[in-house]
Amino acid sequence: MRRPSSYLPFNQTVLVAIGLIILGLALLYVGAELLVKGAVALALSAGLTPMAVGLTVVAYGTSAPEMVVSSAAALNGKGGIAIGNVVGSNICNIGIVLGVSALCCPLVVKRVMIRIHVPLMIFGGLLLTSFLADGLLDRLEGLVLLVGIIGYSWMNISMARKQTLSEPVDEIDGEITTDLVKQGSIWLDIVVLLAGLGILIGGGHVLVEGAISMAQRMGVSDAVIGLTVVALGTSAPDLAASVVAALRKHADMAVGNAIGSVMFNLMQVTGVAALISPIRSTGVDPIDYAVQMGMLILAAVVMRTGMVIQRWEGGLCFAAYIGYIIFRWPA
Repeated sequence: MRRPSSYLPFNQTVLVAIGLIILGLALLYVGAELLVKGAVALALSAGLTPMAVGLTVVAYGTSAPEMVVSSAAALNGKGGIAIGNVVGSNICNIGIVLGVSALCCPLVVKRVMIRIHVPLMIFGGLLLTSFLADGLLDRLEGLVLLVGIIGYSWMNISMARKQTLSEPVDEIDGEITTDLVKQGSIWLDIVVLLAGLGILIGGGHVLVEGAISMAQRMGVSDAVIGLTVVALGTSAPDLAASVVAALRKHADMAVGNAIGSVMFNLMQVTGVAALISPIRSTGVDPIDYAVQMGMLILAAVVMRTGMVIQRWEGGLCFAAYIGYIIFRWPA
């Protein structure tokens, strides 16, 4: 009988972990391609804007790994991983997801993003930080957060119904319009989107398994694993989806996914996890919450400069994330 990987020699365990990471990355790429194609086509078919789809459908889907991981961690009494995953993922969403997307292609930012969504994101960060000031996120606080994200989603859908697409169909990526945007193909759009989402979630799970295996072999604490390795792994679907969207010139969806994912992490992921079981944020320090808020404010600043996130600004976000990882990893 084959022994579990935890009983394998060190070198074999590392090789298995690396194999899982590579497989996870491959699944994430394929899933992101399908998700972005399906989401853009669905936006056209349903009369929604790509930004609205990025803020809701794509953000909700790519945040599913965070919700699964944090809920399971809360149920198992691993508060450090549950909260660390959320805080670390939010830092990653600005530093890596938004930063790398801007490095791939400068991202034009819509005024509504700066006027409405970014302030709500910062408010959500402050609200969660205040709830966790005593080191405990209870069920009532979780319910407040969950009600908040339901209201946010309803607001996005309502606003989208009043908007029209800013790009004509023939200006959207040729491959997408040729393959997917057809009269009466809305069910095909949904199938493609769900297939991409399923592959993304599966890829994120495989990637996290490999990353955690390597981190545990290095003797790293639960909180640091949650803040760094797990957060990076569960944010990988967000990164894949936003980068593919940026490369296909769908800046609205790339930015919307990054900001929407932060909102879902702050309110839905923590809300659901806390309703399942109250969470003690053991090992997550005030500095981590401060860095999270700092990154959210940094996102607001780079979006306001000329209404475009330039490559150098994306590089600044990326460098800030790398600095945080270097600072936090030895803890």
